[in-house]
Amino acid sequence: MSIAHYAEKIEDLFVNLTISQANSDEKACEILRPINEQLAIQKLADGLRNRQLSNIIAARDYSNFKDAVRAATFEVIEQPSGSNTIFNMRNTGASLSAISTKVLSERIPINRVAIVINGIGGKIFSEVFV
Repeated sequence: MSIAHYAEKIEDLFVNLTISQANSDEKACEILRPINEQLAIQKLADGLRNRQLSNIIAARDYSNFKDAVRAATFEVIEQPSGSNTIFNMRNTGASLSAISTKVLSERIPINRVAIVINGIGGKIFSEVFV
C-alpha cells in the first residue's frame, strides 16, 4: 500500500471520528479537530514500514496532517553510494555523508575540527574533516 493510500484511509477514519465525537456541535468540532489531527499524524508515523522514515516524521512534530503526508511521500533515504561510504542520508532537511579517514587523506588534504551538535537527544561531540 502506498503512503498516499494509507494516509487517505487514516484521514477518512479520523474525519469520521471527529464528526461522531462532535455530535453536530461546531465548538466541539473545533476543539477535537487539532487533537485528532495529531493522533492521525502519530498513527501515520507508527504505521510506516520504514522505521527511519517513521522516526523522522514523528520527530518533526507536524501540526498539519497533509504536511506530514507530503513529507513522508517525498522523503528519500538513499543507500550508500560506494564501498567507502559508511552512512549517507539525504532530503531530511540536512545532508550527512561519512567516509573513512584513510579515503579522505588519500584524496584531499584534511584538517580536523572538533564540533558539538545540540540535538533532540542532547549534545553530540564529534570530529569533522574540512
